[in-house]
Amino acid sequence: MMTPENMTMRLVILLSACLAPAAAPAALAIQSDGEQRDDRVTGVGSPASGGAVHAFQQCGAAEVAGAPGAVLERPDDPPDHRETIATRLEELSKLIGKSGKNDPADARAIALMRGLAGEFSHSGPADQADILRGTSRVFLARRRAEKDGSRKTLLFIEAARSLGAMGEDADRLLLAQIDSKRHRDDLALQKELILSLGKTRTKRARTNLVKLLKDHRPAFIATSATALGYFTFEPSKVRKTLFEALLKALLQAEGNALGQNSTALAIWKAMRVPTNSSMRTLSGGNASSPADWQRWWNKNKRGDWD
Repeated sequence: MMTPENMTMRLVILLSACLAPAAAPAALAIQSDGEQRDDRVTGVGSPASGGAVHAFQQCGAAEVAGAPGAVLERPDDPPDHRETIATRLEELSKLIGKSGKNDPADARAIALMRGLAGEFSHSGPADQADILRGTSRVFLARRRAEKDGSRKTLLFIEAARSLGAMGEDADRLLLAQIDSKRHRDDLALQKELILSLGKTRTKRARTNLVKLLKDHRPAFIATSATALGYFTFEPSKVRKTLFEALLKALLQAEGNALGQNSTALAIWKAMRVPTNSSMRTLSGGNASSPADWQRWWNKNKRGDWD
């Protein structure tokens, strides 16, 4: 069994071997307390000890790492394969499998999702993958409609929000639910899914949000315009591309509304304010009408927006 005294002796010998020239004698002395020391390794500020730390790391760290009580500084990996995460996900899975008139389990399921979303950024890759998968499976839950025909959406909305908070790894999962057969008619959920997609701030999210600006549903267009405003911290080139897409959609909506078509008018009314807001956020500019924005764009599109 290695005692503290033996451990100290081994470390001193190891350090001495690292620092000593190849032909130099060991020159070890015995201190009064019985410990061995190297007479050539003295004060911290002495020339002999100048490269001590580096030399020790190069030739001694591997041995010391396995020594009892030895501690080496290194960045801690995030915790992974945690039983607490697995337990929460198992409970969530059981809760979303329930259905009933009042669905009393939804409050607990929502609390679990919020807790898991909070753990996501502090988790290792395996736990993150499990949290993403478990949260996305909430959309498979079956919930009965209310008397007025509307559906209970809070459970699904919380799943969308939780995925949005998980960042770039969630973009595919959110896209799978946007306009999905199961949830297509749930407008409140669809809006939350689109907003959460924007919060992932991925290239895939940008591409699909720009496509949604051409949708025929006013709420989808307006919400996509809002979500594009979340890309404020992207490079100037990216923000210019998004700004131009918003400007084109705004000009087209204004032109279509002149024909007094009811759908075109609804699109114009729904998208005008959020589009203007996102254009200001992305560019730092300001204008009061699509024509003014066009003039601003012509003047500033080649400038540096950063």
